[in-house]
Amino acid sequence: MTSVLLTPAPALHAPERLSSAPHYAPLAPCENAQFHLLVAQRHTLDATTPFVARLAQLGAPSRVLSMERATPLAIDATFCTSEDDLATELANTLAQCSPGTRLYLAGDEAFIWRMQRLARAAGLDREEIAATTIGAQRTVYCVHCAQAHDYATGDEVACTSCNVRLAVRGHFSERLGAWLGVCADADHPYAEARA
Repeated sequence: MTSVLLTPAPALHAPERLSSAPHYAPLAPCENAQFHLLVAQRHTLDATTPFVARLAQLGAPSRVLSMERATPLAIDATFCTSEDDLATELANTLAQCSPGTRLYLAGDEAFIWRMQRLARAAGLDREEIAATTIGAQRTVYCVHCAQAHDYATGDEVACTSCNVRLAVRGHFSERLGAWLGVCADADHPYAEARA
């Protein structure tokens, strides 16, 4: 089970379709996993309820880490007050896990890639992580100031560090967990507030 399936190279003579955009799928439990861990961003537990019910039916232990308190779940759950606390709890949990652990991520794209970086740093392979997007936030990397910030989806954003109006390109960096943002108009590079 993979977290992101990159689009295979399109047929020859179709360069406009080249993209490194990640593709997400609904969460599905890995039947062979020895331990299931779901990390859910705030306001995503309702959307993952059917998945949590499926985890509860499996023989392997399961656990949820979330930033929102929910009605009692069918599996063990830990609720954190902030994303930083959630990240710490994830790192601590993964440090105690054995081979056969499967991580499931649910949240907006910015959240998913922050948590995936933590999981990869803890030793999980791509094949041990699955993700589904719920929400519209994504990270855009500004090539002009080398800073990355979260934005709602859109073709253009204003960099919150250098105020350059950025065109969000169709290139996604898994290493950065971000979309590439380049100056949208070289003749008028700055957002309206700075003009």
